[in-house]
Amino acid sequence: MLTKTSHQLTTLKADLAKTIQDLNSAKQPLTSLNQNIRSVEQDLKSAIHLKKYYVSRPYAVASDIKNFEGTVRLKEVKKGQWEFRGESHSKLKCFGNLHVGRHKKEVEAARAVINPVFSGANLKEPKAIDSSKLNDYIQLRENTISALNSSVNDSKVERDKTKRLINEVDNQISKLERKQKATQDKIKSTRDGLVAIYSTNHGAKGINNRVRHDYGCVLKTEPSASIRQGASIEWNRAHKDSPFIMSSKEDLDNAVKALHHGAKEAVEFMFDGQKKDTFGIQYRGSMFKPQEGVGALKQGDRFQIGFIMSCDTNEKMANKYASRKYHSDSDTANRGQQPAVYIIEGTPFNIGAGDTGENERNYKPGSQFVVRSVVKRGETTYFKLKEARPIPVKDVNHTVYR
Repeated sequence: MLTKTSHQLTTLKADLAKTIQDLNSAKQPLTSLNQNIRSVEQDLKSAIHLKKYYVSRPYAVASDIKNFEGTVRLKEVKKGQWEFRGESHSKLKCFGNLHVGRHKKEVEAARAVINPVFSGANLKEPKAIDSSKLNDYIQLRENTISALNSSVNDSKVERDKTKRLINEVDNQISKLERKQKATQDKIKSTRDGLVAIYSTNHGAKGINNRVRHDYGCVLKTEPSASIRQGASIEWNRAHKDSPFIMSSKEDLDNAVKALHHGAKEAVEFMFDGQKKDTFGIQYRGSMFKPQEGVGALKQGDRFQIGFIMSCDTNEKMANKYASRKYHSDSDTANRGQQPAVYIIEGTPFNIGAGDTGENERNYKPGSQFVVRSVVKRGETTYFKLKEARPIPVKDVNHTVYR
């Protein structure tokens, strides 16, 4: 089995999970902050409106009620005694003690304006009032205006503070989102590079030999950079007229780094986040040696695969890859081998590998199968396999490497 630990992907995913956790934590205050800013804006609007309404009332201007030009005046007729007086150019055409009968309506209108001021300040409505009471009212009105100004200012301060907090949170969220995207891009880039390499014959063999070696098969493996180089040469030769490239330099660089960390690392990247296909039948063309590997198995035997098992939903592709055209005896590994077609019933992954015209699917190393039947037709042997629910590896007696 694969014994090396997948450090790089584990680290990246742990970092990604931490970033997402930090991002969610950073977003939590936004709800209350946005609610607060709406509340503060409403308070500020109300404070401005109240201040404007208050200071615009005829009886609440800063000049004070003793000298309210154009509306009503209180004149000191005796020491400490104040009475209403009117002016001819007054908006209300108010008057004082003279001509009471003729100007009764004007006096009533004047009192209708001025009396609520005093009742609102808990002062007796004036007919003849004490100057100290009037001064008390003036001071009360000035205090009210001052309080209204403070309310407006306090609301503005709270608004600006909340806006700064929202900006700080937004900046933190943007930073975490950039970090999250960078980590996700690194994982995807590594996966894309590995799948691109694996999609070539040279790359598939190089990566699978690494996996086979880790599962106990004794064979020579190729350096990571050499696997990349061989895969690139093969792809460029086959697609020399294509305007596309096999994969970006960054993707391939990341793929080599993953391979350098070991086969388990590469496999985890290739299969991470990939969805399983629907349950069905797939076909694989390969070679085998009688009495070895799958050739040593009989009906009912369980085994695990010690490689990435590629297959196709089209049986014609399996027959193609089972031909000796793809398994020349010039490769010492193929000497003495016979064509084989696997008929597989299971749920594979679709990692995005395969060339044009192929509908490739993949089973992950360590997947377990049971042999349903073995039938030879001509020189080709057909193995019917069914994917099995995994049991402990120690209880699996067979490993197939191709």
